[in-house]
Amino acid sequence: MNQEYLLKKLKEKVGNNSLKFPTYVKFHLSEKILEIKINTEGVPKNMQENASAFESWAIVLKYHLKEYIEKIIIDWEKPQNTSLHYNRFLYRAIKFEKNYDWVVLKGVKDDIEKIEREINNWVVNLPSKSAQEKATRQDSESALERKVLEILSADNRHKGQQLPTGLFKKQVSEATAITPGSNSCIDLWEFHDGEFRIYELKIDSNQGIGILSELMFYVNVMNDLKNGIIKYPQAKDRYRNIETIIEAIEKGTIKTIVGVFLANKMHPLLAKNIKGIIEILNNNTVGILFEKKSISYDKINIVN
Repeated sequence: MNQEYLLKKLKEKVGNNSLKFPTYVKFHLSEKILEIKINTEGVPKNMQENASAFESWAIVLKYHLKEYIEKIIIDWEKPQNTSLHYNRFLYRAIKFEKNYDWVVLKGVKDDIEKIEREINNWVVNLPSKSAQEKATRQDSESALERKVLEILSADNRHKGQQLPTGLFKKQVSEATAITPGSNSCIDLWEFHDGEFRIYELKIDSNQGIGILSELMFYVNVMNDLKNGIIKYPQAKDRYRNIETIIEAIEKGTIKTIVGVFLANKMHPLLAKNIKGIIEILNNNTVGILFEKKSISYDKINIVN
């Protein structure tokens, strides 16, 4: 099944004729095996962008065209100039294959093997200062984030915002950076009764399909921290309640990582049947869970 026919079937299934496949990505289906190939321009893009959000496309196609797809192959071309985004792409690809038994990687094996050899020497950057108390724009996601944080605070649970997820080799510095670090942050988190919950927040105008890839990256980083695969470095100064997370990791009290899509409006391929998509996400080999929550704007509250 070529790409044009695949898109036609997807439009019919979802009932949306405006759907488009991303630039820089090719899709081909044969004998119930879907191959997704990202070219050199798509691979190093931000994981939120359509061209690099391969996990998002794989999951939604696996759900909406389930009668046609049993296995998905992820292939890619190596960029001429490798970057921190490419390293993060490789980490995401490794985790995607490990977490879902219907995923197979076909891309640059040498690069994958290098990441797998070195990952136990990685550390995650810590918050370097307290988060800003007020957002610069009151209609922004950061403003809403602060209002949601107040809700979490009302329950008297351990919580925080803007938790960094940059990956570094042995120590945190510009020279040792493996993946983007300064702007790669978990929006909101809370820890209660063994559950570490990660909230990926989107305002109504932000309906990109990459929310799925973004949240998958964050839960995988936290799961690797929980399991001691990667670590936090030593630091004297600790901000944004990070000491709660470090203590929980050391004591082994984090039992489950839960990723929460916190959005009222989502991309049509996610919104059509988010419950079915979450069922696929939750059927993974590492015990990570996913949920979808909405925001009640009347009182700024989290609702099912």
